[in-house]
Amino acid sequence: MRVVHLAGYGGEYAGSFIPMLLAIGREAQARGWSAETIFQAEAEGRGWVAELREAGVPVTFGPAGAGRDDVTRWLAEHLDGDRQPTLLHTHFTTFDLPAVGVARGRDDTSVVWHMHSPLGRSADQWLRNAAKFATAGRRVERLLAVAPDVAAQLKARLAPRRRVQYFPNAIDCERFSPASAEDRRRARERFGLPSEGTVLVHFGWDWERKAGELFVDTVAELRSRGVEAVGATVGGGPKAQAAAERSGVADAIVALPPTDAVGDTYAAADAFVSCSRAEGMPFAVLEAIARGTPVVATDLPGHAEVAARLPACRLAAATPPALADAVEQALARPQAERDESRATMERELDVRPWARRLADLYEQIIPRP
Repeated sequence: MRVVHLAGYGGEYAGSFIPMLLAIGREAQARGWSAETIFQAEAEGRGWVAELREAGVPVTFGPAGAGRDDVTRWLAEHLDGDRQPTLLHTHFTTFDLPAVGVARGRDDTSVVWHMHSPLGRSADQWLRNAAKFATAGRRVERLLAVAPDVAAQLKARLAPRRRVQYFPNAIDCERFSPASAEDRRRARERFGLPSEGTVLVHFGWDWERKAGELFVDTVAELRSRGVEAVGATVGGGPKAQAAAERSGVADAIVALPPTDAVGDTYAAADAFVSCSRAEGMPFAVLEAIARGTPVVATDLPGHAEVAARLPACRLAAATPPALADAVEQALARPQAERDESRATMERELDVRPWARRLADLYEQIIPRP
């Protein structure tokens, strides 16, 4: 069998998505299958490409600046050199319709779509989604959703209900080992954060979706209670500084530039705050817990799914007082709670068991000669 992952991903950093591709590539090879990855042209030259290739997973790039029909033709030509039962697994929508177009003329080819984020809520987005899922979606063997609300959205937008499957994300626990006291000291020194006091970390590169204003107001609420909290928002930039000035905590908010050393940002934190307005099943929440950092998160379906399994994740309403309460509670909880969460992640949410489950699914749906 030939397993081809097609990803509309060109991010500068590997994050936890590339380790997932590495894990399923290795699992496919262990079962005697061929495995490869195809990215959009913009990904060429990224550092993580070498990591995939060093693991023996071939990497190819689609044509630059091509329309959907051109990508479909290119993909058909790329696959025609090796006719065997093939599974095309797409991520981040770029290759969704080209994969279906290619499979339409190949009885030996199946398609899986992987939905990593909530769908847009505007009327125009709803109509476009419904048209896509009601037509092309019927030629897809599985539509994998990383969170329960994403699965519900797919069904509501006319995706074939029996083909929608909740399939949560995983992370590479070996990459995110528990942080020591020395790790924390070095990380705070690296980012210019105070060595003492309470440090909260937040990812704010999408300021509105990640509710950056709410994070700043939560820091202000804690300080009004006498908690010497400092909030570090990664990627918040000028918006973070402007929000801090409006809330009167300009000296308590640090806007850090985007970094590929995300493990160090979790190590620097006493708690990680994920106060987003919308999420799938966020990698950052899992990564932080794996590093031994407790998480406070808004009560979204993806967050709730994590909190139900990992006691180091606490849910709160999307208000500064509720989030501040949850931060204080998280900081007071025993270390044993974090250790228990780490053990559960290694057992259930690591990329290796995730890859085995995914490969088992492939065996169920691949066309047989």
